[in-house]
Amino acid sequence: MCVIIAKPSKAQAPELATIKAAIATNPHGSAIVWVKDNQLYTFRTLNADEMLKYYADNFDELNAHAFVFHARIATNGSKSLKNCHGWKTLNGHAAFFHNGILNIESRGDLTDSETFLRDIYEPIALKGGHKKAVKAINAIIGSSKFAFIGDTGEIKLYGHYFNVNGVMYSNLNHVRHEPRTARHYSYIDWWHDQLKLYGNEDFPR
Repeated sequence: MCVIIAKPSKAQAPELATIKAAIATNPHGSAIVWVKDNQLYTFRTLNADEMLKYYADNFDELNAHAFVFHARIATNGSKSLKNCHGWKTLNGHAAFFHNGILNIESRGDLTDSETFLRDIYEPIALKGGHKKAVKAINAIIGSSKFAFIGDTGEIKLYGHYFNVNGVMYSNLNHVRHEPRTARHYSYIDWWHDQLKLYGNEDFPR
């Protein structure tokens, strides 16, 4: 089920191990869009090592600014670079990400996510603005999660997210893949660790 990690400018960026775990869980391409001086910078790749190197090499810049990271597990659309999330809107001032499956018919080899962006959200937003398009988001989102990041650094999230030290996660499935110490690690150990990390309220039931 993909994962979105949204980091506001003032939050501490996740460690490299977290990004590595997110990609391990969602191995069909990843992308990051970050903002500096009112410009969107995008890096996308199908190669896990390339993303990890980019994240490590640019960590200080990423940590100082807002970003949204997405790791994909393919459902609709081919496993290709163009289907990695983080598509810029037509006006170029924002990028869009999706976690989940939408009940719509995908256009060609587009993902259901980009089909929604291009064929539903943008036509409404171009005519009536983002506030009008939010009605379309609310009508179709279901259990999915959406994220937009604008060139001002503002992040807009739709759907249920988990707050971990100020960074928002669309799900926490990747925590099962984070490196462990070399000892027997039971499910009960894992569960207790999650409660310590995320608390009773934010950890998914």
